[in-house]
Amino acid sequence: MKIRGYPLFVGKWLSELDFILKGADRLVQRANELGTGVFAIPALSCYQVLVSKHEQIVEFTKASEDSMSFRAAMNERLFFKHTMFGFELNNVDPHDSIPRRVFKTLARENLPQLNAIMTLRIKEVFARIRGTIGSEMQTGDSTVVSAFDLSKSLIARMNNQLLFGDELGGNDHFEEQSIRYAWHTIIIMQVLRQLPSVLVPCVAKLFLTWSGSMHYVGAQIRMVVRQRLENREQGNEKARVSTEHGADDMALTPQKIDGTEWVISSSTTPAQLEPARIVQQMVALLFASMHQMQMTTCWAIIDLCQHKEYIETLRQEIHDVFKSNLKNPYDKLQFMDCFLRESSRLNPLDGLTTQRKALKSFTFSDGSCVPAGNLVAIPQKVIMRDPERYRDAESFDPYRYIPAAGKTDAATTKYTDVNWNYTFWGSQRKAW
Repeated sequence: MKIRGYPLFVGKWLSELDFILKGADRLVQRANELGTGVFAIPALSCYQVLVSKHEQIVEFTKASEDSMSFRAAMNERLFFKHTMFGFELNNVDPHDSIPRRVFKTLARENLPQLNAIMTLRIKEVFARIRGTIGSEMQTGDSTVVSAFDLSKSLIARMNNQLLFGDELGGNDHFEEQSIRYAWHTIIIMQVLRQLPSVLVPCVAKLFLTWSGSMHYVGAQIRMVVRQRLENREQGNEKARVSTEHGADDMALTPQKIDGTEWVISSSTTPAQLEPARIVQQMVALLFASMHQMQMTTCWAIIDLCQHKEYIETLRQEIHDVFKSNLKNPYDKLQFMDCFLRESSRLNPLDGLTTQRKALKSFTFSDGSCVPAGNLVAIPQKVIMRDPERYRDAESFDPYRYIPAAGKTDAATTKYTDVNWNYTFWGSQRKAW
């Protein structure tokens, strides 16, 4: 296996710092130097093995959890226990069925019912921006605002509504603190990775105490969870009394449409229904659902500004689709899907995706061996800008995804589909 980096401790620390600062671009450089096979760069406690060939990607992503572990990689990288109120990927939910059901099934099913409240939350963000931005930033009837700050506010507000309902969805202070928590956690995770394990608990506690955001967010979520569990118990009691007295029309506690309710309803064992575990689960979901959507939205706005020629096409498509009064108009926004797909291809959130930790020695079909204890991942930007996978790979071209003339009814790959040439959503077994 080809290795590029410095083997001594100081060299490994420099390699780690170099990756933090230059990330994806450095991986592209290494891939260009070493070719598209398996190669490795040294990190402080192990080697980071990078895989970009299709056959080898399939090999390690299809390996069993006791060989190539997603959970071990995430626990090692994200320090859940110290940054998310003790949350751990463990046997409480051995197949991660709760978050999968919440986001892949229940959230999708209920999006039409959430459309009105989500629209309101978006309008609240724009109204607040226009009301608070200083006059020196006004240009005619326009308001100048950072695309990054706008994206953070929009996604945080909608995310909070989706996860916690009306209790926290419209709460400005919770929005501010949830953004602060998400970004401070990213910083402390990078810091913790550079420290000896014995210092991790102390440093994490000091940093997050100084920030204060995790404790505020956790306290607010705890109140929501406690109230929901009380409501659930009251609903169960009403149902029991109703059944005993044969009263079919007895009013039950109305079901709320949000992530907290879905997590509770998806929790089936006593361990999963522990209030502390539900709070930890909701904090983890909050963190996991923030960054990717915020950065995706930010880059989409930037790409719209840089490629104004597509704005009218997008407007016309939106007008025509929603004018048709379709049951699910979003499925028909083909060009918007292509635009977002291209924006994310050129601007992936992370340099690495589909990370696994080798719990056992693992050998690829080409003979490359990964000793136990090392990390394996896909260098995402290498895949997304590979000229063998994408024609004119460095250019922004949403039309590359449109079926050829005369084949408009052919099956097409959607933005949210998972495949090995588009690794934005991770692997097929553990998609985000």
